[in-house]
Amino acid sequence: MSSSVLKANELSFEYPGERQSAVKDVSFELGGQEIVTLVGSSGSGKSTLLNLIAGHLSPTKGQVHVNGELMIDPKHLLVKGFEDVEIVKQDFQLSPRSTVFKTIKHPLRRYNKDYQEERVAELIALCNLNRLEDKITMDLSGGQKQRVAIARSLADNPSLILMDEPFNQLDHTIKLSLKSELKHILSTSNTSALIVTHDPIDALSISDRIVVMKDGALLSIASPRQHYLQPLNSYVAQLFGPYNIVSAKFLLKHWKLKEDAQYMGFRPEHITIANDGPAVKITGSAYTGQQYLLTAELDELMLYFYHDQDLSLGEFVSLKIQYEQLHPIAVG
Repeated sequence: MSSSVLKANELSFEYPGERQSAVKDVSFELGGQEIVTLVGSSGSGKSTLLNLIAGHLSPTKGQVHVNGELMIDPKHLLVKGFEDVEIVKQDFQLSPRSTVFKTIKHPLRRYNKDYQEERVAELIALCNLNRLEDKITMDLSGGQKQRVAIARSLADNPSLILMDEPFNQLDHTIKLSLKSELKHILSTSNTSALIVTHDPIDALSISDRIVVMKDGALLSIASPRQHYLQPLNSYVAQLFGPYNIVSAKFLLKHWKLKEDAQYMGFRPEHITIANDGPAVKITGSAYTGQQYLLTAELDELMLYFYHDQDLSLGEFVSLKIQYEQLHPIAVG
């Protein structure tokens, strides 16, 4: 990781009247041009943490450093927010009757006119907003509004942008396009990003690293691949899609595989139909667009696996685990 743009140091926050902290002793760093996502179940503290880092909430404990500089506690600021940090809210917060050009130009109002026009032109090209300069924002599509909000946040060359559920209002096709565009925009503008998303699958496709939160605490921080294939525990594993967890005794009984760890885990793509495995009963089937996600029962344990063809409920097949994909995992 390159030099630190953001350093969160033991951040904690309690809402008035609440007995439990919304954020508890969270510490992590974010490097230059790095994209980090915050994921976790509802109420895990993701948005609260984002607002602490944005300078919109004053921490009960802890500090925020941006580019090595300690940020002033927001309660001492007349206007909330930190210099060199911009936030894009999930409702975009665009003035509905302002044009695209004026919206992007607004953060540049203290600069001379020539620089304003040059910078806005750069951002319009970068964010694929050509021919929309004179359109008012209320007439834009969801994806266009999102790109305008991103362009506005980048206008004054911040080191870090924060994004709260940036894909929440977009349909699947637009979301795929925007994720690819966002990575290009951030890389080109030399900007780091911290993104909150309720969809961990989005996080897998856009992140350099993923922070998993639970009950206000940082539970795990790792690469997308590590979270998917070698999750810390069952909570992290199941955030990123179907996951099989079996005991060492279960493995030894049915597949003659001996493991030292109490529990082992693996993804559905790491178990296949084969003649030399135990027979399982098909109990469910769901078409995913590429394959069928099947559920099967063995000794009252549910197993997930993929198959090119649908199978009948009640049918028996034999399954084989890809041994090298087994991973020790904590349960709970």
